[in-house]
Amino acid sequence: VMNCLFANGAVMHHPKNEHRVYLKLVSGKVEEGFIYHYDTERLVDVLNDARRFIPFFSKREGKLLVLNKDHVEFVHSLDEHYS
Repeated sequence: VMNCLFANGAVMHHPKNEHRVYLKLVSGKVEEGFIYHYDTERLVDVLNDARRFIPFFSKREGKLLVLNKDHVEFVHSLDEHYS
């Protein structure tokens, strides 16, 4: 479940799956963490759809980041059933 906190203090809960990945940014930085998606989506759907940003939890930074897809060079799945 992802929680979105709004400026007015409201919290919205979004049930999403986490997909464990390594990703490399165009800057050369490599991150391990989780990309989040709905049950009805596959990882490839999230990466190739029209949305410009993807939610990513960075294990190194210990926080949720919102990544611009244009800055992602590649994504490698670490989930066994996708490898």
